[in-house]
Order: sequence, then C-alpha cells, then structure tokens
Amino acid sequence: MNNFFDFVTIETTDISIVSERLFEIKEIGLKVTGPMITVLFTTFLLIIAAFFLNAFFIKKEGAPGKIQSSLELLYIQLSDLIAKIVGDKEVGRKIMPAISAVFVYILIDNVLGILIPFLGAVTYDGSSIFVTSTSDLNTTFGIASTVVLWTHYESIKKNNPIKHILKFIKLDSVANGIKKGPGGVGLALIDVFIGILDIVSEFAKSLSLSLRLFGNMFAGEVLMTLLLSSFALVLPISLMFMGIFTGTLQALVFAALSASYFGAALKDD
Repeated sequence: MNNFFDFVTIETTDISIVSERLFEIKEIGLKVTGPMITVLFTTFLLIIAAFFLNAFFIKKEGAPGKIQSSLELLYIQLSDLIAKIVGDKEVGRKIMPAISAVFVYILIDNVLGILIPFLGAVTYDGSSIFVTSTSDLNTTFGIASTVVLWTHYESIKKNNPIKHILKFIKLDSVANGIKKGPGGVGLALIDVFIGILDIVSEFAKSLSLSLRLFGNMFAGEVLMTLLLSSFALVLPISLMFMGIFTGTLQALVFAALSASYFGAALKDD
C-alpha cells in the first residue's frame, strides 16, 4: 500500500516567495533569477509573434482573413471595455495601446507554463529556469510602477508640469484661501491635507497593483504544486484550465485598474 502512494505522489520542495538565483554576472553585479529569464523569453515570443502576424496574416488592403478578423474583434471588444472604464472614448483610444500591451504580456506570462508544459522541466544547477514572473514581487512591482509613472507622464503631456504638480501640492488653494479670510484658510488647509493623501495614494497604487497580482499568482502556483503533488498519477486537467482562467482574469483585472488610473490622470478637472 505504501508503495502505491509513493507512486502516485511526488515530493514537494520548500515554498519561498524569494526567487532562487540561477547565476550572477559579476562584472555588473546582476543576479539572474528564473522570473528574469521568463520576462526576456516572454518578451521575445511576443516580438516574434507580432512580426509573424504582421508579415503573414495582417492585410493592409482587401478583405481580412479569419485570424485578422478575430484579432480586430478582440481589439474592438477591449477598446470598448477600456472606454467604459475611463468614461471617455477619446481617452480610451489614446491609452488603448499601453493597456493592451500590459494585458497581453501579463496574460501570456501567466499561462506560459501551462501552454508549454516542458518549460518547467528546464533547469540550471538544479533550479527551474522558467518561473512565472508574475509570481515574483519584483516583476509585478516593476510593471505596476511603470503604469503609475506612465499616468503621470501622460497627465503632464496633457496639461503642463506646473498644473500637474498643483494637483497634489495645493499652493493655488492656499493663495485663494488667504484672500477669502479665516474661513478660506481653513478650507485651504483641508485641500492641502487632501493633496498629501493624494501623494500617498500614488505610491499606494503601485503597491496595491503589484501585491494583488503577485498574491493571486503566487497563491495559485502554491495551490497547483500541492494538488499536483498529491495526484501525480493522473494529471488534473481541470486544474490546468483553472490556471488559464485565473491567469486571464488577473491580466484583465490588472489592465482594467491600469485603465482606471489613466482615466483619472487624463480626465478634465
């Protein structure tokens, strides 16, 4: 009986939120981890896919084929969703490329290990080379920080640096409050306090976006590892479909929240 259970189960490794270091490039002091390799691999795949689709399936003239029609339909649906989130079609059209890039990258990264199962078996010095990068906090925080900084860049482009800064440092409110007397000064101080909260919220955006994606993907990988270790004899296909569903959902949530941040930064006062 014990031999049977030994056959249908596999040993699990210690679970850690810190990615294992594969090797180090000592000349520049860079410690290379599995998620870093996955980021480069995913980016390479997306670049190759873009060139391939553009060269063989995207027609500039004439009736589009089935693949192009499917991609255009997906683009329209995603564009409509973003426009509804931000509440402005023009803003939605403007941020569509950025949000689409974030969505597609996170989606492919989340499901890459499921779509190409043998990637997990590729190891270096006993450690897996291809690890889902969104299960690493460094990756999710990097993407989230880039999105938040991008919203500020777009806001500065639309308005100007001074007007953008005054959204957070309410110097104009203080000046107007002094002119209105004691009551105006009190309201101006409230505006200053709200501005400080807005500054804190900008940092919180990066943290909340990154922790939400990281937490869900890391927990999913842990759950998948534990369940697969208990049922190694029969591969639970349902878990693979659940992983694809979860990866798609998390990519959509991240993109939707990013779109809402862009919409808030670009909307008219």
